[in-house]
Amino acid sequence: MAWCTTTAHAMRDSGDGIQFAITDADTKRLMGQVGLKKTDWRALVSEVGYWVSPWVRGRGIAVEATRTPAH
Repeated sequence: MAWCTTTAHAMRDSGDGIQFAITDADTKRLMGQVGLKKTDWRALVSEVGYWVSPWVRGRGIAVEATRTPAH
């Protein structure tokens, strides 16, 4: 819980990265998370991290979700 309420906000505020929830468009159920971390804004380089819930794996959710912050 602390990651959601503290760490993700601190990453954004410091410029180190940004995190997003992956949710189902119809039900709003949490399916996972995707984000950028260890971001170097001058070089435009960042790591993409993600996780998806077991019940949505194999559906291309992680691939689709990583495209958004990559663009």
